[in-house]
This record gives sequence, C-alpha cells and structure tokens, in this order.
Amino acid sequence: MLHSETIGKVAAALVAAQADLKDVTRDKIAKVKTRGGDEYSYDYADLATVLEAVRPVLVKNKLAISQPPASGNGEGDTGVVVETLLLHESGEYIGSKLTMPCDPNSAQSMGSAITYGRRYGLTSLLGIATESDDDGVAAERPAQSQRSAPTPQPGAPICAVHGKPMKHGANGWYCSTPVEKDGAKVTKWCSYKPPQAAPPADTSTPDPSEAPAGAGGSKEVTDALLRLHKGGKTDNAVLIAARKFYADNDMDMSSAPTDYEGVKALPLDLLNAMVDAQ
Repeated sequence: MLHSETIGKVAAALVAAQADLKDVTRDKIAKVKTRGGDEYSYDYADLATVLEAVRPVLVKNKLAISQPPASGNGEGDTGVVVETLLLHESGEYIGSKLTMPCDPNSAQSMGSAITYGRRYGLTSLLGIATESDDDGVAAERPAQSQRSAPTPQPGAPICAVHGKPMKHGANGWYCSTPVEKDGAKVTKWCSYKPPQAAPPADTSTPDPSEAPAGAGGSKEVTDALLRLHKGGKTDNAVLIAARKFYADNDMDMSSAPTDYEGVKALPLDLLNAMVDAQ
C-alpha cells in the first residue's frame, strides 16, 4: 500500500467521509458472449457515476483523488498500471496500484483498461461497493432441478447470499450459483473465503461426480490452463486476467492468486469460468 510518512490526518478524514459515503447503485448493464455461444450479463456502475457519488463527500472532508496511469514495465507485461491516491489537504496520502491487462498497440484497449482500473481502484480505496439489484431475477428464477443436491463437505460454511453449503477448493471456501438475468444465464460467484483451516477429513466414500474442483494435475485442469494461455499469453498475463476476473465479479481480492502457481491451484469450475469470460 502506498502512503505518506504519517497518515493520521488522512485516516481521520477518511473515517469521517465513510460515514457519509453510500454504496453506488449499478445503473448500467453489460452483455458478454462466451466462446461457447452463450451470453451472460451483469450490472455495473461506470466511473462517472462513482465519481459523481463520492466527490461531494471527499471535498467536504478536505480530500481529493488522483489516478495517474503508467505502462507496465515487466518482461512480457502487456498491462497498464493505475495508481490511485487519496490526498489530504495536510499533504498526507494513502493509495494503491492496480495492474490491468490490455493490448499495448490499441489506444482503445488501453483507455478501457485505465477506466476500469480507476473505477475499481477508487471503490476499493474508499471501501464502498456497487449495489446489484437482482431481487426481480430471484423472484422469477425457475424452480431448481429435482436432482438431489450433493452432500455438503464436513464443516462447510453456509453461503450468506444463497443459503447453501459452500465448496472447498485449493484456495478456500467458495460458492458459485447459476442464475438468470435479463434472459441470459449468469454464474454468480460469491462468498469466496480465504482458507482458515483445512476442512475435516471425510471418511465416507465420495461420489466422483460431486467431488470439489481444484488443482491436482488433472487433464481437465491442464486443458483449462492451456485455453487461458491461448494467443501466446504469458504466465503473468494469465495471472493478471485471473485477478481481473476476481475484481469484475466482486470476489474477495484477499483470496485472489498472487502468482501463477496460485492460478494453477484454483478450482476447475472457476478456471472454466475465466476461460468463458476471456
């Protein structure tokens, strides 16, 4: 994390600002086509909406935002770095850097990556979220299949959003639930938790079809990783894409992979979702 030598005044101002800041409503809809021909959509708040919501509160508390971009300089790095700084009138500051993947030969691609990085850098630094109103979707969701649900893993926590037991993968507990929004199939990733402790050993005979996905060198995992590398992507580019997927789906960034080995350890269904999203 970036910060000045002292942060007492900027921290106090941020605490005061957060008392007035509200989560920003997602008023835009994006539709994405997968490689398989399916389509899914998601709600989001664009950068202008976020800035309009937070600027009056920041000014009131003698705070300002600066977000200078820079090109990545690592070997094989094709991203741009967006630095987000929260400045106080005293001269103190706190901030962070976010690397976004893009095509360095395309001004449009770089511009989109910078805007995306500014939006997520700003909301993360201020500690606000964008609301997603899917109550209507939940009410109209068709009845679930009558197929019996898989047996929960011992000690599995309950997903706070969907009220069902979470699965355990190499990087901790997670939940993925198919929903419908605007007539399109969407996989909702939520409640992804960093590992607290290994789940209790299960002495029962597992059903292979219900086994939790994860790394382990299986052919399916290898195939998914190869598809993520399509087009000659480097390991670092795949890592950047994985972290972008976490941010795009409002997943817990503290459990996001920090190196390529972490990407390889992700659950198979999460890897496949990343393949569909690229």
